[in-house]
Amino acid sequence: MQSNGRNYRMSPLRLLTVVAFLLCLAQNLAAGEKWVVTDSELTVWDSPDYQNRLGMVTRGYEIDAIAIEGDMIRFEYEGKTAYVATYCCKKVADTPAVEALDAQETETAATSAENTSVKAVPAENGVKVEQAGRDAKAGKTDVFDTGKLHSKMGWAAIPLMLFGVVFLVVGLAAVVFTVCYAFCPKALASWFNDRCDADVIPAKRFNKLLLPPVYAAIGMIAASCVMSAVTVAVGSSFIEDAPDNPGGTWILTACLGILANLAVVFSVPFFILRHWYKKYRDLYGKKAARWMTVYSIMGVMAIYLICVVIAYAVFGLVALLLLLLILCVCFPTRYYLVRRW
Repeated sequence: MQSNGRNYRMSPLRLLTVVAFLLCLAQNLAAGEKWVVTDSELTVWDSPDYQNRLGMVTRGYEIDAIAIEGDMIRFEYEGKTAYVATYCCKKVADTPAVEALDAQETETAATSAENTSVKAVPAENGVKVEQAGRDAKAGKTDVFDTGKLHSKMGWAAIPLMLFGVVFLVVGLAAVVFTVCYAFCPKALASWFNDRCDADVIPAKRFNKLLLPPVYAAIGMIAASCVMSAVTVAVGSSFIEDAPDNPGGTWILTACLGILANLAVVFSVPFFILRHWYKKYRDLYGKKAARWMTVYSIMGVMAIYLICVVIAYAVFGLVALLLLLLILCVCFPTRYYLVRRW
C-alpha cells in the first residue's frame, strides 16, 4: 500500500483479522432472520456436512437463523446447534411463516385458475381477456345441462323414428315391386290397371310412364347444383363479415338459407311430377292418375335397384376372377405325365 510516498505492507495477522471481522459481520447480518420450511419433511443435521441426523421438521416450521454457512442455515434445535438446507426453506420478512406460505399458495392457485380461464376464451382484445379474468376470480363457471340436452334429443328422436318407419315400408314395397317388375311385368301391369279401372299401364318394362320421374330426378340434380353455387357465393360474403361470436340474427339467417336451399331442391321434382299428374288426370281421371304416378316412381326405383344388383354382381365376379388368378400365379398346379411301360 502506498501513501504519502511511503510503502506499507499489511501483515498476515492483520489480514486474517479483517477477514474474520467480515465473516462475523456477515453472520451477524444473517442472525435474527426468520425462515420457514417449505418441504413436507426436512432433515435436521448436526453439521453442514450431513453427518448425524438430529431430527425431522415439517412444512411450516419456523427457524430463527443464527448464521448462513454456504447453502446451510445454522440455528438452535432442541438446545443443540443444527443445520438445514436453504433451498428447502423460504425467508420470511414480517408476516408469520405459515400465513405467508398459505397466502403464497392461494395467490399461485388463483393466478393459475385465472390464466386457464383466460386461455380458454378465444379473445383477440384486452376487454374479453379482462372479462374472463373477472369471471374466473368471481368463480363463475358455465355448467352444461345434460338433462335439457337429453330432453331435446328425446323429442328429436320421434320424427327420426317415424321417418325410419316410412323409409322401411317404402323400401319393402320397392323390393316387392322390383321383383315383380323384373320377372312378371305383365302381371304387374294388369294389377295396376285393375286399380286404375282402365287399361293405361303398358305391359312393357320400358315405357313412357318412366319419363316423368326421370325428368324429376334431372331437375332435382340441376336445382341442387344451382343452389350449391348460390350458397357458396352468398355464404362466403357472410363468413367474411361474420363476427367472432355470431349472434342470433346471423345464426337465424344461416338456418333460413339452409331451409331455402332444401325447399328449392325438393320443390323442382315435386312440380314436375305434379305437371304430369295433372296431364294424366285430364286424360284418364283422378284415380288412374294417382296409380300411374305411383307406377312411374316405383318403376324408376326398380330400374335403379336392378342396376345396383347387376353392378354388385359384376364387381363380385371380377373380384372372384382376380382371386383365382392370384391363386393360380402364387400356387401353380403341376401336372405329371405317367408313362406306361
